[in-house]
Amino acid sequence: MTCPKCGKQYYGVGCPVCDYPHYVTCRCQRCDGHIEFNANEFAEENSIVPCPHCGAETKLYLSHEEGIKWILRGVKYGDVESMAHLGMAYLEGTGVPKNYTEAVKWLRLATEQGNATAQNNLGFCYYQGYGVTQNFIEAEKWIRKAAEQGDSVGQYQLGSLYQLGQGLPQNTFEAFTWWLKAAEQGHVIAQNNVGFLYEEGKNVDQDLVEAHKWMSLAAAQGYKGADEHSNAMALKMSAAQREESQRRIEKFKLENTKQEQSRDYGIIGRLAKMGDPDAQEIMRRVKS
Repeated sequence: MTCPKCGKQYYGVGCPVCDYPHYVTCRCQRCDGHIEFNANEFAEENSIVPCPHCGAETKLYLSHEEGIKWILRGVKYGDVESMAHLGMAYLEGTGVPKNYTEAVKWLRLATEQGNATAQNNLGFCYYQGYGVTQNFIEAEKWIRKAAEQGDSVGQYQLGSLYQLGQGLPQNTFEAFTWWLKAAEQGHVIAQNNVGFLYEEGKNVDQDLVEAHKWMSLAAAQGYKGADEHSNAMALKMSAAQREESQRRIEKFKLENTKQEQSRDYGIIGRLAKMGDPDAQEIMRRVKS
């Protein structure tokens, strides 16, 4: 999008470059995107904005152009997360020209320091044959490393490899196990898949209450078809089952909201801790 005041390109919910009003929609599980407010009342550019309704924090995002500048600065400081993000930037062509060789180079540097995001994305490169020879066994190895560190995307991807039988024997129960781990961290596709497997009762015990819970959570995040599916499922359930499902949904949302309220200032915060003066000035404004 283009800021109508300063003309800068930005992505997300408001221009992080000038003081043009930042209208933010809270995307937490509790608000479900229904709360909108003017972020200028709460914070300045590049900041974490607290929702006045529930307290969950929503980030104001930099444009790709501005973001890559901070990533490159982070790389100079030796920030491993920046290395992983630079690899992703080259992989997707965001802020830099798409270059799979450079992507693999930076992802490998980050994996050497145990970065889970880089491990998962290096596995993706092996899966697709981007910058490396396609190899499902290598893909599984790196994706598993990310999953075992608790990376929700890695957990979802590992579950998918088990479901497809690529790089390891096909095993729907193992797929369910890893999808469930990802779903518990809010991964929307994993939530939908777990709901489907609970409904079908294949390789796991059928449980309509859990099925409806996970489908409803996926629907709350806007997953296509999940809303209609969960509504149709509710017609097959007793009143007691629907009530129990709603209780579990509310419990999950409450616990998830508490997790979202933990502060994470991303690369700006990390560079400030490393002594970068520009990042420290931004953090000073955010916290004042």
